[in-house]
Amino acid sequence: MQNLPITTNPVDVSIFQVERKPIFRYFKQFEELFEKETNSKELGLFLAEPTVNDFNKQISWSTKVEGPIRNMAQLTPEEKIYVAGKIQEYCDQIRVIGNKLATTKGHSTFITAEILENLLVTRELPEAIFLVGNQVVMTEWGCAPYGRYDRNNFALTKQITKIDPNHIVPPIEPPVVEEVVEVPPARSLWRWLVILLLTLLLIFGLSLKSCSRFNHADNGAQETSLRAEINSLWLKVKDKANTCSPKKEKADDCSPKKEDGPPPSQAQIDQQKFEKKDLSVFEGAWVFRANNIVDAETGERLIIKFKFTGDGASATSVKKQSGDFCSGLATAAITSDTSFTLFTQKLQCQSGAVRNFSKNGKVNCKVRPNFNQADCTLQCKDGACTGLFERE
Repeated sequence: MQNLPITTNPVDVSIFQVERKPIFRYFKQFEELFEKETNSKELGLFLAEPTVNDFNKQISWSTKVEGPIRNMAQLTPEEKIYVAGKIQEYCDQIRVIGNKLATTKGHSTFITAEILENLLVTRELPEAIFLVGNQVVMTEWGCAPYGRYDRNNFALTKQITKIDPNHIVPPIEPPVVEEVVEVPPARSLWRWLVILLLTLLLIFGLSLKSCSRFNHADNGAQETSLRAEINSLWLKVKDKANTCSPKKEKADDCSPKKEDGPPPSQAQIDQQKFEKKDLSVFEGAWVFRANNIVDAETGERLIIKFKFTGDGASATSVKKQSGDFCSGLATAAITSDTSFTLFTQKLQCQSGAVRNFSKNGKVNCKVRPNFNQADCTLQCKDGACTGLFERE
């Protein structure tokens, strides 16, 4: 563990609370959740580990990452662009995880999308961010200036421009939660109103009969007559209720039957999955092709292949003309009905080299109408470049 050159005085900050405990208490749970959802430790390393001094309550920060520790003032403009891109990438990944938790019922963890959103708040950039080796590390997460805890004003993504003034933050699309309200059929209401009315009439009739019995001598014949009349009334109530029961409507012989219509096309099925943000739409083999996608060191043209599972995670591979083979991981996140983002990690090559698929770790794609292809943009060595992403 390395100690970072920053200490937080708790009287200077407002710390987000979870069940009346500081959000720091759940650091280990965040690490485990991020590793489980991304199949990588990188996202967990984004958060520095807080330690509270029992004597003076000061909060110190440390990291498991090895390498030189630098603050933002020590970085070159290019390195600051890299840091800003990684912060945006990590925020996007955490929001994807939050959206997944919001739409997954019965999840074992207590962590919610709201908790993760409040995690992405810090008192001040760039002071809270450090570059340790090549890993971006954030301190004072879940904190705001004392008495001013406001997620809208101190959200991490709103402060990225303090590191890279040209950084553009993409709009956040909240998860859509559909609410279904069941309206009872009108016929059911009428049925119960009729039953209630008949019951009231029955009670009224019985009350009249009871009053008349005080004026006449009770005998067996009169009792038998009354019981027969009560039974007759109950039978009428039952018959009336049965006539009010909703009947199943017969299907119109002229209406089209389900089996008569054409089945939905694969494009229609995939479109519905995009609308529901169902990541199983990516399941299977995909390939990324572009004339200008080349190895930055050797100039070799590259073809990158992806193998997605049903949860949007993918194994990524690159085979070069020289015979060198590189592999890594990627995850997909649906950002709208017709767009998605690929979050790519570093590619490890058999030759020992380490490569980035996209300079900022992100590939933004726009789906074509067939939903089997997409036009994608990524950050290459000399700037933005585009390519075709399609199912094999």
